[in-house]
Amino acid sequence: ENDDAYEAAHHLFNDISRGKQRVRFQDFLKNFQSSKASVSKATELRTIFERLDVNKDNRISRHELLSAVKRDPVLSDLLLRNVETTDDMDEETLSGVVDEVYKAIAGDWKHFDFADFIAYFRTISRVEGCGLHTPIDRRAKRVLIIGPGGGAPPN
Repeated sequence: ENDDAYEAAHHLFNDISRGKQRVRFQDFLKNFQSSKASVSKATELRTIFERLDVNKDNRISRHELLSAVKRDPVLSDLLLRNVETTDDMDEETLSGVVDEVYKAIAGDWKHFDFADFIAYFRTISRVEGCGLHTPIDRRAKRVLIIGPGGGAPPN
């Protein structure tokens, strides 16, 4: 359990520090403020992560990532979106491409967790287009606004 706590702290520090040796308090606060702002993206990424995590241990191994890319074209398109791929890619080439993505997410660790997964996708502005995002029909949503309308004083 101490190893898991150490690993979680290590990943959190790396996420906040972005390669620096120290973290300023403002950067620490900014990390958690931006985390609150991107709840919908995190929910979407959680759905994707759960599709990757076949054995449900909340960790993704290299083998799980490779298997997911092979079996699910939507996950393959999402995970390999920044890598040159072709439809007729052989097993060895695909394995090498997945290794690149895996190392970008997990670094030197044997597996990565959800925090690592989110950190990896922070560089991608939107997760839409991966087939997992369901657009909201804004016409079907009703909003109740309480307060004076148009700046007019209340009666």
